[in-house]
Amino acid sequence: MWGIVAVLIGAMLLAGGCGQKAAEKETSPAQTSAAETEAVQTGAAETAPAQTDAAETEAAEESTAAADGAETGKEAVETEAETPGGDAATAQDDIADISPAETAQPGEEADVQAPVHVQGEIVRVEGDSLTVNRAPDSADFGELIIHAASEQTVVVDAVTGLPAELSDLKEGESFEAYLGPAMTMSLPPQTTAYAVIVNIPEDFKAPVFVIAADAILDTDNGKLLDAYGEQDYLLADDVEVQPYLTRNIVTLDDIREGSRCLAWTDEYDRITKLVLFAD
Repeated sequence: MWGIVAVLIGAMLLAGGCGQKAAEKETSPAQTSAAETEAVQTGAAETAPAQTDAAETEAAEESTAAADGAETGKEAVETEAETPGGDAATAQDDIADISPAETAQPGEEADVQAPVHVQGEIVRVEGDSLTVNRAPDSADFGELIIHAASEQTVVVDAVTGLPAELSDLKEGESFEAYLGPAMTMSLPPQTTAYAVIVNIPEDFKAPVFVIAADAILDTDNGKLLDAYGEQDYLLADDVEVQPYLTRNIVTLDDIREGSRCLAWTDEYDRITKLVLFAD
């Protein structure tokens, strides 16, 4: 009897021990998960400040860059405000307004060397410069300053074709001039002349200044001077050819592309006399 009771009690004790171990095993994974969760949370908490610091640093850098850009823009505006029109005004004086001679119509080539003809009255003479009033039938009209550059410009008597002195000219005298292709945008505009023709008698047809585009051409109508610009000129059969300020003998064969000539014409616009300038 007592033996059977002892066996039962041992069995109960054994079953209780196994149950306790099983409970411990079941509890262990949960505890491990809790520990892992706590570790992850701790790591996240440690990482968060670093991410926050990086974000704050990037935001601060962007703010600094924006401030620097704004300051730079402000300085640029202030600089422009301090010098209104300074460089612009200087540049404007240097801008060349290309003359109508350099403007080609559709399908045409630009006559870049064609001289621009103006005429009018002399206002005053200052050194090597003439201030003139251009007549309305010139390429343009109004006041103009013409520079007579010693190496480029010839100032000639309308009748003889000999040199004339600017200092001898007086206010109100008539003139004709052939200008280079560039003119400043100043007021009044300024330009340099190829030729200035003065001492023009009343009702006298002043000579024209031309630049040859080619050698003299033989045509069915006679010899032709192909000139830069809008008009070519037939030559009279007895045309007279002279050099300018030399005793050299010159002929029509000496005229080639780029040759500068002073030409007197008759009522039919045929050239009767040519003065050939040295190259």
